[in-house]
Amino acid sequence: MADIFVSYARQDRPHAHRIAQALEAEGWSVWWDVTIPTGKAFDQTIQGAIDSAQCVVVLWSTTSVKSEWVREEADEGRRRGILIPIQIEHDVQIPMGFRRIQTATLVGWDGAPTDTTFKRLVRDISAIIPSQPRTADQGKAQTTGATETIAKTRKWSIRPHVTVVVTAMVTTLLVSAGVLVYVSERPAPAPTVAKDLAASVAESKHKIAYNVIQSGSERARSACNQFDELKRKEAGLRSARLIQDSNLEDGFKKQIQHDQANIADAVKEYSGFLAQLANTDPTIVKEEFDRYNSALEERKAVEQIQIARMMKRHYERQQGGSGDVNRTLLGADCAALAKS
Repeated sequence: MADIFVSYARQDRPHAHRIAQALEAEGWSVWWDVTIPTGKAFDQTIQGAIDSAQCVVVLWSTTSVKSEWVREEADEGRRRGILIPIQIEHDVQIPMGFRRIQTATLVGWDGAPTDTTFKRLVRDISAIIPSQPRTADQGKAQTTGATETIAKTRKWSIRPHVTVVVTAMVTTLLVSAGVLVYVSERPAPAPTVAKDLAASVAESKHKIAYNVIQSGSERARSACNQFDELKRKEAGLRSARLIQDSNLEDGFKKQIQHDQANIADAVKEYSGFLAQLANTDPTIVKEEFDRYNSALEERKAVEQIQIARMMKRHYERQQGGSGDVNRTLLGADCAALAKS
């Protein structure tokens, strides 16, 4: 299957096509649902494509933010820590749960691969997908180098006898002066391009870890609110039973069942964020937890600071081999935060 899954609303097909073509030109395989084979089930094909993709790119527009399909696909990418969001229109209200993930802006982008934002997008995707594609610039460099080599060869082949004589004279002079030995032992120049690429990949890894911590903390915060809401409804159920109001009791039962399902989903997603951090360099995770906490302290976001610290404790707990976070543990920690 494809390296990259592109999620978008039907009305945004031209944007999706332009981005898919640009990413394919960078060397990746790209899936978008226009390629669904005839006779194949729509939902099964999409599920298979997104499950096998190494990166999920979502295009946020005024239309796509209202699409349940797009939000579910984006949520799958977020849960796995492989989501790359792109805003393609102005004045887009990005859905809750995705606003803290850094979003690339390609509003009005004409498809140029030299665009600064698009280059940054390529670097971010390269940090997620293990294999680094051969970029258009690299291909151009190879072509240019080959052309120059051919040109030089043709130039020197015009007068071969002169070349031999001149080469012999220059070699003799260099050896006598000790220059040739110096040149042969001179270290090769540092591969600055490779260093720049490594630095970009490292920066992207830090950015991804930061986004995972942000999204995980936000999901934990939502789960804590749901636990609190569940307790209130359970108290309401007890009151309904005391006054023997069967209709009210049935209403609370349905609400409690709904909240329990939401909590189960929240715990699952939160565990997914922790699992993503567990597969990341611990040094990077520690640095990004500290950076996120500092950002919250600057904003004096007391509740979010407590949630972020709770997530860090859960991460360290898993790293220490104490087991995964389950509903019981998360519920107890949320209750402790509510009392503090």
